[in-house]
Amino acid sequence: MKINFLNLLLIGSIVASVMLSSYKNNDDDNNSSGGGTNPPTTGETGTFTDSRDSKTYKWVKIGEQVWMAENLAYTGNDIQHITDNNEWKNNSDYDGWCYYKNNETYGKTYGVLYQWEAAKTACPSGWHLPSDAEWTTLINYLGGEKEAGEKLKSSTGWDLYRGKNYGNNMSGFNALPAGSYITFGGGSFLSMGKATSFWSSTPDGSDNAWERFLFYNYGGVDRDSRNRSIGYSVRCLRD
Repeated sequence: MKINFLNLLLIGSIVASVMLSSYKNNDDDNNSSGGGTNPPTTGETGTFTDSRDSKTYKWVKIGEQVWMAENLAYTGNDIQHITDNNEWKNNSDYDGWCYYKNNETYGKTYGVLYQWEAAKTACPSGWHLPSDAEWTTLINYLGGEKEAGEKLKSSTGWDLYRGKNYGNNMSGFNALPAGSYITFGGGSFLSMGKATSFWSSTPDGSDNAWERFLFYNYGGVDRDSRNRSIGYSVRCLRD
């Protein structure tokens, strides 16, 4: 009986070892760059100063991409500052920008809202407006559309939904709920505290372009085609 008991102990030890090894392998898989709850990041961060206006921005490396970790706030003379809805709506060049509610104070935290053509040209030298495919690369690295939003969103600043904050900023991207500006229905600033959208450089037909949308009440990322006249935020990607 003593030998049998020792054999049982040995078998139990082997089984426990196999289970522990399997658990570790699964955990490693979950932390791979392909997704999971905790995809690895490089930990690389820094700052960049835009020579055009001396504004300094934080950046973060996520996977193989380097993103600005703040919304762009460029307001140069090569793009139009438009505060009137009729002018904004009738601007067929789509090269306008504004602050949320036309209040410069918001710009210090949330950056600027850009029409699509302005967004395409607003990034400084060495950086560019990311394409739809480059946004997809980022989102896939962070676990896909159902998971990436929570990792992209800042851990503070978003309205709670049923007492929960759906942002943990695990990526360091620090997406803020900057809202948007639409021309429909007489023009409206919408959803600061609840939502943000980022333009991509990829057109969809003659009047629309692709964007990425984050909302306060879930941890996903939406991809939508929107009219180029709308004012959205911009995150620049390093060349």
